Amino acid sequence: MGLIKCPKCGEMVSDKAGKCLHCNADLYSPKQVTCSDCGKDYEESLATCPSCGCPNPIKVKKKKKKRLIGNIIAAIILLMMMMGDISKFRERKENKYYNNFANAVNLITNNSAELTKTGELIAKTWYNAILQIQDEETDKYTMRGGEYVENFNEALENLWTDEDFISKGTEINNGKSEVIAAMKKVKNPPSKYKKANSELKEYYEIYLKLVNEVCYVSGSYEDYVNNINEYANRLYELRQKLEIYNKE
Repeated sequence: MGLIKCPKCGEMVSDKAGKCLHCNADLYSPKQVTCSDCGKDYEESLATCPSCGCPNPIKVKKKKKKRLIGNIIAAIILLMMMMGDISKFRERKENKYYNNFANAVNLITNNSAELTKTGELIAKTWYNAILQIQDEETDKYTMRGGEYVENFNEALENLWTDEDFISKGTEINNGKSEVIAAMKKVKNPPSKYKKANSELKEYYEIYLKLVNEVCYVSGSYEDYVNNINEYANRLYELRQKLEIYNKE
């Protein structure tokens, strides 16, 4: 801390003091600013020129600076809120997609299992009719009055006109409609699930092939069985791949 001489009484006082301790005189004159309108000097601390009322340009600049800083802070806060909203929106969209995705996978899985069982019953009836093999499950289709039917076509016709089998056919068609409706809900996946969606599409395509193979029998017995097995095995492989997207 230094000492200075009071300009009024001449005593030595601290250079940090605003007033002289001896005579109470102001040690420092207030900063002056020249009015740009009338040309007179006045204290910088005043908001306007006392002579003409013109605004103090220094005060105006400080206000503008404070306003600018305030606007910047407000913009940053708004941006952070928007980013938070965008993040929440993205999260909601991803969760909604995942729920639809999981539903589609489960529907295809469950319907494929029933389809495979139905295909196996058709193949079993077909095989037992050709080789005339007795079996509790297929005898009502391959035999009439204790005798085997003339050919496998008749056995398959008996199967397809059976009330229980007709019910299975109705369930298959209803299941297919549910799967198609579920797949419509996963058409536009978020970027996070694009690969999963691609694998789901293949899962769906193989499922449809299995539906057609089971419901529209054609070709030889060997081709039919091979196709059923091929589609069932491919569905199993794809189901294992889709397991990695299971949140649980």
